[in-house]
Order: sequence, then structure tokens, then C-alpha cells
Amino acid sequence: MIWECSFLSRNKMKYFVALLCSFLLSCSVKKEELVAYRMDMDNHIFWEDPTPRNIISDPAAYSGRFVCRLDSLFQYSPTFQARLSSISKRTVSSVILSGWFKRENNFAQPQLVIEIKNGDGVTMEWLMKGFEGRTSDTMRWTYLESEIDLIEKSRNRPDNIYRIYVMNTKGAFTLLDDFQIVFY
Repeated sequence: MIWECSFLSRNKMKYFVALLCSFLLSCSVKKEELVAYRMDMDNHIFWEDPTPRNIISDPAAYSGRFVCRLDSLFQYSPTFQARLSSISKRTVSSVILSGWFKRENNFAQPQLVIEIKNGDGVTMEWLMKGFEGRTSDTMRWTYLESEIDLIEKSRNRPDNIYRIYVMNTKGAFTLLDDFQIVFY
């Protein structure tokens, strides 16, 4: 018979079906990007004026020629600030902050930061994500990403104001390139 199979091939078939189902499910869950803000450091179009002095030319940039250097003199990257109603007219459910980082040593601790203020400008929440537990990736470009659920705690009210930036307050330098903020 064609459908007769041994125990081993039935297990392989179960594995294949499970793998196929998980692949098909993962393809259907893709989020729709509403709006994205990207700062590659090379276009010199920043989210604030004047151009920050810690945007420097570096031949070892992740992409292009310029990076943002975060150290004891310049602890903060350029800051993105906007009211949610000016970002999207549609309901926003999450934001992904990401960038490429190169740390001088393990003392450098860059943090992706989002500060959420209510419509009156009062800080509701201050969230950050860093390099905790990553000790072997110094002096090598490393991708860091953080997703924040904006539905939780009324973070996605249209009159809320977002301040988003990278900080490094530990003294040892960190280079930042291709900083990106994507709202879904």
C-alpha cells in the first residue's frame, strides 16, 4: 500500500507537518509598518537643531561615513520628539527602537530610551533597554533592538508625547549608527 509507512517515517512526517504549520503561521503574523523614522548619521538630517557635535566622521562606520559618538562629554544621541497624533492617524500598538552599536569596552552601557509624556507634558513612563548580559561583543558592531507595547498603560493615547534617544552615561565610548524607530 502507498500509505503504509514505518514508525520512523511517521515521526518524520509529524515533524515535517509541525514545521510546515509553524512556518505558515509565522508568515501570517507580520505586522504592518505604519511609519518609520531612520537616522543613518550620514544625511545630516537630525531630529533636532543644530546638528549635534557628537556626529563624527569615522572610516569604520557601520554604514556610510558618519556615526554618533556617545561618551562622558556627549552622553545622548539626537532626540526624536513627537506627539502620537502627528506620527499616525491610525491606532499604534507598538514601537521598535533599534540601532547598530560599537562599544569601547564592557563599561560602555548604551541604552535605548523612550520617555512617554501625557498631553500636559508630564512624564508617565521612562523605559530603557540596554546591553545587559552581553559582554563579548566589544569593538564589534552589534545590533540592539527593543519592542515596546504601546497599548499597555494607555501609552498610545493620541495626545501622548514620545521622546526617544540613546544614552550612554558610563564614560567609555559607544558608537551608534543606523538608529531607527518604527511604529506599528
